[in-house]
Amino acid sequence: MLLLLPVSLLFILDLTMETIKIGKNDQNLRLDNFLLKVYPQSKKSFIFKMIRKGYAKVNDIKKPFNYHLALNDVISIKFKIEKQLTIPNQWKQVNKAIKIVYEDDNLLVVNKQPHLIVDDYSHKNVDSLINRVKNYLFTTKQWDPSKENQFEPCLLHRLDTNTSGLIMIAKNHEIANFLNDKIKKHEIDKYYHCLVYGKLPFKNKLLSAYWFKDAKKNIVKISAVKQNKSFVPIQTQCKVLSYDVKNNLSNLEVKLITGKTHQIRAHLNFIGHPLVGEQKYTNKKYKNLNRKDKFQQLIAYKIVFNFKDPKNPNFDYLNNKIIRL
Repeated sequence: MLLLLPVSLLFILDLTMETIKIGKNDQNLRLDNFLLKVYPQSKKSFIFKMIRKGYAKVNDIKKPFNYHLALNDVISIKFKIEKQLTIPNQWKQVNKAIKIVYEDDNLLVVNKQPHLIVDDYSHKNVDSLINRVKNYLFTTKQWDPSKENQFEPCLLHRLDTNTSGLIMIAKNHEIANFLNDKIKKHEIDKYYHCLVYGKLPFKNKLLSAYWFKDAKKNIVKISAVKQNKSFVPIQTQCKVLSYDVKNNLSNLEVKLITGKTHQIRAHLNFIGHPLVGEQKYTNKKYKNLNRKDKFQQLIAYKIVFNFKDPKNPNFDYLNNKIIRL
């Protein structure tokens, strides 16, 4: 017998099998992110293990962690995960301002400051960008989680903790699905300003390489060749804006073609020009210099909407829009 449970709440059951049916507000979420949302007390490594070993299946089929859930998918879980009665409403404790760059009835774009995490599924850090956003939307009466089937505002993309700049947040299910689709199709361009060491040997170039993430160490590796099937191709458009001869620093505009974890930071270091202030991806030549800076000089400064085939006329107003700091 199928047990349907509200996915906005957690539950305690003495069952060896638990099932959750995906509703409209959670379709298109990645499987791992959905399970982390539903079971906030569980560690990421445990969730990945559940998925990898097939203890958490979708429609009785083992799926990868990055599978995007569809409406009416049924997730079956073979044994208990750490859980509690309700998701902690930590956003209520975060009465801190957000820097709004753009807002309409569907979309919110904010300027994230460095050192602020965008989200924390462990709930160890109360202050996060998404919690600040939730507090703002609740205070301005745009969102009320107590209402039945209320959509929970969600991040459409992420920035590293020490990276600052523009982040898009969806206010409703329709815009979330629409813009997620556009991001996948590379119809939303994200531009960054960054400061790197050294003089680059080109003015404007599309950099290509292969990328691999070591999830256990939370570090990525870049290679000029595909070392094995785990390495995937990446592309980073890099344009030199200026060069400071005295300090041997280059000011760049970077456009993400692919959007992998730590891509800009690792890719620039791979070509011998690490970010100023970068700690994780910096070759020995610049390691000591980077200890002087509190965060890497990387700012997401511009978002450009370039819809090639708009599927939803309700959002055509965003096409060709440029949002910038």
